[in-house]
Amino acid sequence: MKFATTILGAALGAFLSLAASAEPIPLPPGFIQLSDNDAEYLINADGSRCTSGGAPDCTVDVGDRLRGIFDINSIEGLLPPTAADFTPFNGNELTAIFDITVTSKTGGPGAWTFNFAPTGNLDVNGSGILMYYDPLQDYTRLGCATVAICEATATNGTLWAGFGFGPGSYWIAQAPTDNIADIGAIPPPTQVGGYNAALDFTVNNTGYTFLPHLCVLPFIASDMADACASGGLLGVGDGTDTPFDSFSNVDFTLRRTVPEPASLALLGLGLAAVGFARRKFS
Repeated sequence: MKFATTILGAALGAFLSLAASAEPIPLPPGFIQLSDNDAEYLINADGSRCTSGGAPDCTVDVGDRLRGIFDINSIEGLLPPTAADFTPFNGNELTAIFDITVTSKTGGPGAWTFNFAPTGNLDVNGSGILMYYDPLQDYTRLGCATVAICEATATNGTLWAGFGFGPGSYWIAQAPTDNIADIGAIPPPTQVGGYNAALDFTVNNTGYTFLPHLCVLPFIASDMADACASGGLLGVGDGTDTPFDSFSNVDFTLRRTVPEPASLALLGLGLAAVGFARRKFS
């Protein structure tokens, strides 16, 4: 029996080691929701900046960019439901940087609609979002002298995933104003407008396999995508020490497959060895 226990222990050890090395951020199988809080700033088409202090051009127009950072502060299973896990995940911080460009602007005062696409400057894959895991719990969107300092706290880890545009992708925002400084000035937690996105993986270093699923919007056709995102635009509030123009929240929905067959086979091999050892030594 000692021989069987040794085999089982070795199999379990190898299985857990494989899972730990390939999956630094634990994700339950099925539909999952990753929730975050972000901070963004406007870069005008000519390269100038708006700040929440009221720079000359804080109007969001075609060709302008929204760039920002966020951290994931909860991960929970939706189908089947699981309780939320809060950072740190296995001792790791999960953060991201994004850069998107306005491709169209329609509507008018009180009801603006914006379409975005990845700017394409984050990596060679055309990603609009890059996510990183990092054992340092140093992410911040507050108290930074510059956005570059805050961005460094979101990108100083190991690349976990990238998201960009595939065949059915979109990124749409709706807001009552086209002035980002006006949004930033609204006292939190009041939500001002919102956004929806359907994105595909450009990089997948998560250690998991994901399935495309429908991202349903009431005002455009549904399309299959690897990740669905939605959230609300938020102000930063008076007296908040941040170099960003506005904040927002968002929920990412992913659909993770069941555990990888190779991992299950490894565990099954250990269990089979136990059965064989029991017959041999009984």
